[in-house]
Amino acid sequence: MQLEASDLRALFTGNATPISMGFVRGMKVCIRCITYHHCGIVERVGDGIVELSGASWIAESGRWEEFTRTGDAEVREMFAANVRVSLGAIVDWTEMPAIPTTTK
Repeated sequence: MQLEASDLRALFTGNATPISMGFVRGMKVCIRCITYHHCGIVERVGDGIVELSGASWIAESGRWEEFTRTGDAEVREMFAANVRVSLGAIVDWTEMPAIPTTTK
């Protein structure tokens, strides 16, 4: 990919194409950042964040394959309100068939 001067100008003036990272509203996801994981339902992507409703902080997932298949984390804490995750902090993410709905 070759960058043009107009591409660089857009990056530095805030007129760049918004990054969505493939998130779609209503999608159940688990987002892994460097030091934490969040699960929730995508409500909005924009302004450098993804906003999740019904969100939880995953303190200990247990076996990763089982967790991503069932959504049943060993230790988790629910958020009282929506949570916003910086797109720049995301290492990877996966769509989930189910997400945690209670603290455990």
